[in-house]
Parts: sequence; structure tokens; C-alpha cells
Amino acid sequence: MAYDSANNRMIVQGTTNTSISINGGATWSNGGALNTSHAIRDIVYANGVYSGVGGTSTTGPFGVYSNNNGSSWTTTNLPYPGSTSRQWNSIAFGQGKFVSVSAGRGATRTNVAGYSNDGLNWTASTMPHPHPNPNPIHP
Repeated sequence: MAYDSANNRMIVQGTTNTSISINGGATWSNGGALNTSHAIRDIVYANGVYSGVGGTSTTGPFGVYSNNNGSSWTTTNLPYPGSTSRQWNSIAFGQGKFVSVSAGRGATRTNVAGYSNDGLNWTASTMPHPHPNPNPIHP
């Protein structure tokens, strides 16, 4: 769920659609379609933009889904070094940057971090895998 405190607006993501509240959660309505067949796993609001990440572990490409009002959405590809069949698990915002992570699965166990200044254009890089658990970021 993402919350815009200046406008008292909340958005909750579903698999392919959103729900919106414009009164701090007292009532809800259907939001915009996310223009994707991939599940959105997490969403955040910052700098006037709602940005979400998701996907499934068997289909691609994976992306970040962003807009500025919650009623219409644009699909933006989020790069994934070495594979297009992974999912992005979570997103956060801090110190002027959106940040997303994706835990590696299977034999390669490649963990990836992505970052963006605007929630729309992303850069990704691999992270070390210091833990024996094949999915240390998102158990």
C-alpha cells in the first residue's frame, strides 16, 4: 500500500488492478488497471509518483509501474542483469531515490538491486550473495 499524506490518498495494489481511497481509507473505489499480467508485489508513493514493482518467477519482462494520480498507469521495464525471468519483491524511497530488490532463485541465486531518481527510469546491478539461503531477501 502507498500513502500520499499531502492529499490523504491511499492506493492498494492487486494482481492487475488497484483500489484507491481519497479520504484516508474511510471509503474505497476501483483504481486504474496496471496494464500488466504480472502481479504487483509492492508499491510506494514519493515525489508525486506512485511506483510499484512485481512480476512472477516464470514470465518476463519485469517492470516498475508508475503514475502520478493512481487512475492511469504506465509500464516501465526495470532491467535485470543476466535474466528476464525474475520478480522484483519490494520497493522503498529514501534520500531522493527509489530502490527495489529482487532475490535470486535456483542455482544462480543472483540478487539484484535497482535504483531510480524518478520512479520511471531504472538502473540495476547485482549484489553479493553472502547467505547460504537461496532466497535471503524474501524468504
